[in-house]
Amino acid sequence: MGAKRPPAAPKRPPRITIPPEAILAESGLIRAMLARSGVPAADRDDVLQECLIGAVVAVREGRYRPEPGLHPRRVLQRWLIGIAGHQASTTAAHR
Repeated sequence: MGAKRPPAAPKRPPRITIPPEAILAESGLIRAMLARSGVPAADRDDVLQECLIGAVVAVREGRYRPEPGLHPRRVLQRWLIGIAGHQASTTAAHR
């Protein structure tokens, strides 16, 4: 009798490629999130740029993997809000 195999890891959703323009189109949403998160107006352009670059790099590296069947724009927006929230907290921690 052989050893039992551990349960298989859940399958990850496939990598999705989205054009940088789709990310850039959500700049207003990201900027609003940064404002709600307390990022000072003087810092918002810089933090927005960090969010946009980070998102484009993540897509290129295959780290954008939304669950299939979800509304593409809404899931992208949620993902970008998460990036913005992380950047806002990082900015606040460095002040």
